[in-house]
This record gives sequence, C-alpha cells and structure tokens, in this order.
Amino acid sequence: MPVVKSGSSVVRLCSLSWRGANSAYVPFGVKGVFVSNNSMHLGDSQSVTGSRDRATARRDPARAGGASAQGHGGGVRTGGRGGDGGTPVSNTRGSNFACGSKVLYRGIDWLEKTVKITVAELTEWLSWVAPAMGTECWHNGYSFLVAKAGYLHPYALRLGGGLTVYLPEIGGKSDRVRIMATSDWCAGRDVSTLDVELDGVLVRLLGLDLGGRDVAISRVDACVDLLMTEGEAAEFFQLGWSGAAVTRGRDRSARRSGSRLTGLTVGRGDVVQRQYDKVAEASSRKARDLDHWLKRWDIEAVPEGCTVVRVEWQLRRKFLRSRGVSSVAELVAGAANVFGYLCGEWFRLAGPALGRFHKRETLSEWAAVQAVFVSGAWSGAVGGEKVPRRPSVDLAALSAQVLGVMSSMAAGISLTDDDGVVLELRDVIAYLLPKVDRDKWRRVVGERMVAQRYGVA
Repeated sequence: MPVVKSGSSVVRLCSLSWRGANSAYVPFGVKGVFVSNNSMHLGDSQSVTGSRDRATARRDPARAGGASAQGHGGGVRTGGRGGDGGTPVSNTRGSNFACGSKVLYRGIDWLEKTVKITVAELTEWLSWVAPAMGTECWHNGYSFLVAKAGYLHPYALRLGGGLTVYLPEIGGKSDRVRIMATSDWCAGRDVSTLDVELDGVLVRLLGLDLGGRDVAISRVDACVDLLMTEGEAAEFFQLGWSGAAVTRGRDRSARRSGSRLTGLTVGRGDVVQRQYDKVAEASSRKARDLDHWLKRWDIEAVPEGCTVVRVEWQLRRKFLRSRGVSSVAELVAGAANVFGYLCGEWFRLAGPALGRFHKRETLSEWAAVQAVFVSGAWSGAVGGEKVPRRPSVDLAALSAQVLGVMSSMAAGISLTDDDGVVLELRDVIAYLLPKVDRDKWRRVVGERMVAQRYGVA
C-alpha cells in the first residue's frame, strides 16, 4: 500500500470500489487534495483512476485540447492542516485547477449531541443558572455567558469559540442536555477527537458521568469544499436543478444571486443536501467573511475565473439512528455505507434513461463528489448498515380508516347507479381492482415497507 509522507503526516492510499469507479484514501479534514474528473491526486505523484469525463470537450474545448492552466494557479498556496493536525499533505500543483476540482477542505462542519439528564441534576444546575441570566459565570474551569435560548432548551451556556451547552426546563418537553459545536469550533479539529472533546466538556462542566447514559448525535453536517472554474460551478448547479437530479428528497429550492443560480437545497428534516457557491455566500452583504474562509482554506485568494463550491449533507437523529450511528466514531466507521447510500441512492446526478431497462448512469461531475465522500478514512471500515426495527404501524387504526373510505365509496357508487342497493365490501374491491396500476402498487408498497422497517426510506 503506497504511502505519501509530508513532515510528520503519513497518508496511506488505497482503492475503494464503488459502482466500478476507484477512489483514493483522503483523510477527513485534509486540505490540498486534487480531484479531476478522471483521477484523484494526493501530493505530486500518487493518483487513482476514476470515472471518465463525458463532456470535457463539449464544455471546455481548451481542456479537451490539453491547454495549460498555469494562469489559474498563480498566487495560490495549497495544502493545509492534515487529519492529524500536523504538517499539511504536499500538493503544490496550482496549475491543475482547470483540469478538474481541487478539494480545499473535507470534514465535519457542525455537530450537536444530546445526553439525558436527571431531574435532580437539572434542578441543581438551574438553581443558580436561572438567576444568572445575562451574566458571565465561571464554573469548573470554564467561563461562559448565561443567555436565553429557545423553547425546548431555554438556558444557553455560551462558552465561546462556537461552543454552546443548552439546558432544558424542569418539567418541560425535553429531558436532555444539548451541546452544539458550530463551524468555527469544528474547523481544524481531527474528526477522531470530536466525540472525546464534546463528551469531555459535558463531564467537566456539568459534572455528568456519561457511563450508561444515552448519548447520541442529534445533528451532524459533513461537507466538501471544491475549487472549480465558474463555468464548471454554473453547470454543476444547473445539472442539480434540472432533470439530471435523481433524488428521494421531496423539497427542492434554489439559491440565486440576482438571476444567477448559485446553488440549491434538496430535502428537509432528517436528511438535507446542499450545494452552493461558498464564495458568493461569504462575499454577501449578510456574511462578509470571505477573508475568514480564505484562511480556513489556506489560500491567499480565489484564483481568477474560479469559485469554491460546497457540497454538504445535514443529517439528523432519526436518519442516523436508522443507520446505527450515535457517535462521530460510528459515523466514520460506517461512512462507506452511509455516504454510499446518500451519494448513490438519496441524491445523484445522472444522464438520460438508456437501454431496455432505462438505466441512468451517474454523471462524472457527481462521481467525483461521490469519491471524495465515500473514500478516505472509511475505506475498509464496517458499519452504517440500515438497522431493522419492529414496525410501529397501528394496523387497527389503518383498518378503520380503510373501511371508512370504502364505506363512503360504496355509498357513492350506489347513489351514482341510482339503484339504492347497499354494496358489499367485495363489490367495492371488484370496482377498485381494474383501476390499480400493479407496477406502481408494487413500487409504493416496497417503499413503504422499507420506511416502516428502517424508519427512513
């Protein structure tokens, strides 16, 4: 197995097969990894062949002719903090931007965990936290501001740096403490230490013994920041907004800057997928923090004619539990299955239906994104499979609903025929059978079975 060494960092490369396309080992949180539509590179020499670009010549004749991209690479510092927090992985090929997409960052951008707390523990805390609303306090080595928060967790202990602990109300609808780590706190941290660090705050600040408690992730955002040309970014967003998107997400909304499409959001609730122009967002009048992100990406400036596209998955408790994931460690262990499903079944960009079975092949633009999410620390790991559960379907309630609908149909049919005969149940079923599309029936029933079995589709 080849190894790329850079200072104290060691990065191992291995191949991971996914739908016939190989991908490279890219540690979570590593910057400075180059991904083209045809290959993925770590450093200056190692590469693993991926899927072919179906539309290079049509989209960019200069690229098809092998034109150099030296003009795009000037003044850009590549590399960054590796997954172990040490020396950046070497990648000085600033001239390769026009040949594909360069991964500026991959990691967890937001993390929330919850833990159950007893009434006695909560009462002890609120006895002095509630009167201290709006003041800065010091406790067990932590300085924090006590602030008013939302309905379920009305008390917020703001520790600074993007870290906040939320306490519920006594007798409220929630009996769980929530700790939230935003993008600022997660940035630059090794993904393997996130569980330990957040749990450590709960133990030291609140004095909780987490042994035997129900500690679980309530939200995690996993993201990839890709440097690509503005033309490629525009085409990428347009593919997602057009009929090329194959998704299980029911909701879809566009992000626009004037008339220009700058991204889209797919889904809501337990699974949300976002892809958007991060430079446009950071440069907006509301954010105004592009300099902050340039430092995060470890580049001096965004090359002329280029932009940064963020692809992000927001996953919540119900979906994570359906995959047996309650910690970051379990997410990492099962990432090949979790992100393989998300990038391969829940959402993908595909070409037109072809052949007898109307198969839609995944486009190379999305195959590169798949490779970055699915490969890396996940390679060779196990976990993340769907966890079966006992179906929570109230058959008695459903039966009552069905009989109520069918009795209404029977009355309607009798009145329509104007014969005054009260129809039997079998007569209503005989009336319905010719109207059933059997293929659609099998498909819908199959989807409902999966949803009831695992909690999510």
